[in-house]
Amino acid sequence: MNNIEIVNKIKMICGLQHLKISALLKKAGLSPNVIDDWKNNKTEPSFPALFHICEVLNIQIEELYTTDELRLTESQLSILKEWKTLEIKEKQAIWEYIDALKSDHK
Repeated sequence: MNNIEIVNKIKMICGLQHLKISALLKKAGLSPNVIDDWKNNKTEPSFPALFHICEVLNIQIEELYTTDELRLTESQLSILKEWKTLEIKEKQAIWEYIDALKSDHK
């Protein structure tokens, strides 16, 4: 993935989370110009910078590098965002519900 694709992915995720780039960069402790520098190939995205961005966005760093074929829909991203906030017992309950739904269709 090139810099522009990474920047576009960050902007897309920010849009889905209703988060301005300026707020993301502030929360991540990064320079307000870092995204523009990456986009204009002035600097390369560093792992620490991407790590801090991912922490703020509550995503795994590999999510920045998924291809278009693996891109999740807005509703799928929303579900994953909610999933990350659940306790283990709540996640188990959801899996049990999914299993019950599957068995109803057999």
